[in-house]
Amino acid sequence: MNIVVKPLEQSEVEITVSLPWEDWKKYADKAAKSIAKDVKMPGFRPGKVPQAVIEKKYGKEGILLEAADLAVQDSYAEVLRQEKLETIGRPKAEVKTAEEGKALEYVVTTAVMPKATLKPWKDAVKKINKEVAAEKIEASDEEVQKELERLAKTRAKFITVNRAAKTGDNVEVDFQVLRDGVVIENGTGKKHPLVLGSNTFIPGFEEKLIGMMAGEEAEFELSFPAEYHAKNLAGQTATFKVELRLVQERDVPALDDVFAQS
Repeated sequence: MNIVVKPLEQSEVEITVSLPWEDWKKYADKAAKSIAKDVKMPGFRPGKVPQAVIEKKYGKEGILLEAADLAVQDSYAEVLRQEKLETIGRPKAEVKTAEEGKALEYVVTTAVMPKATLKPWKDAVKKINKEVAAEKIEASDEEVQKELERLAKTRAKFITVNRAAKTGDNVEVDFQVLRDGVVIENGTGKKHPLVLGSNTFIPGFEEKLIGMMAGEEAEFELSFPAEYHAKNLAGQTATFKVELRLVQERDVPALDDVFAQS
């Protein structure tokens, strides 16, 4: 097997492979058997049509093209191993020559992991370490308290309740976002988790859920922020249809010795 690797732009390579007839002629039998599985001919059981009959019906060219596909699939893996190529994405393969008695030639274009060259870095790191080592870093009581509270929230338990949702609750919602009566792209959600008061949705959305009970539905209009990341929605008004599916209290542990031991 002859292999030529040509580097291209954008971290791609072009791999030209030539596989001798002696190495790929075995795939002609496999191709004929593969085609025979789908061929129905009088006098023959499914999958038992002789290769000579297959060749007469489909021609040698059809079998050789099928054989070439099989040979490319098998040999390509060996090409990558021999050339030590770390490919990414889906390759594009094109068979150039697939004739009986001749070498199979094909070309594959594929992306590869880009090569990175590190600039001198040790002196820069030493300088930064020296500057940081000279700094006096202290944590205030307020900072410690906030970190403890953050840790406690990560250990919170969620307790399902049968009451109206309020700020601080964990909820699940189904929603649709519509413009002119049509659901926008990526404008649906099922069992979407949300902490009321976290301000993770667009302004006004979480406030509309406060006071709703599990199972209730609501419809309202809101405007997307002027600086919204999707430019086609920025500053635009949309209709929101929501169903509140679940309301849960967040049981945050007390900052005591039991919590510290946990």
